[in-house]
Amino acid sequence: MSRKPRLSTVDHLAMVNHIAKHAKVHGYAPSIRELAEWLRGKSHSAVQWRLRILIEMGYLTRTPGVSRGIRVTKKGKIAVRKYREEVDRLTEEWRQAL
Repeated sequence: MSRKPRLSTVDHLAMVNHIAKHAKVHGYAPSIRELAEWLRGKSHSAVQWRLRILIEMGYLTRTPGVSRGIRVTKKGKIAVRKYREEVDRLTEEWRQAL
């Protein structure tokens, strides 16, 4: 029996965070091409795979046939807020350690 590949917590929260920030700044979600560039040149199928996992996890929704039809759900927004708080906390710890 093969295991279904999953994203790490950091990977999926970073991608949801990126989508949320892009939508806030530009008023719409990033395109698949823009997400591929953000993922350092990953293929479109790799982006689609990540999006499918995030949709299954309940962090995103996607409107079929709509360009830039990716939306961050309420669950995704809560996760992004917690992710940002943790990044800020770790950044502050790192600064204090220097």
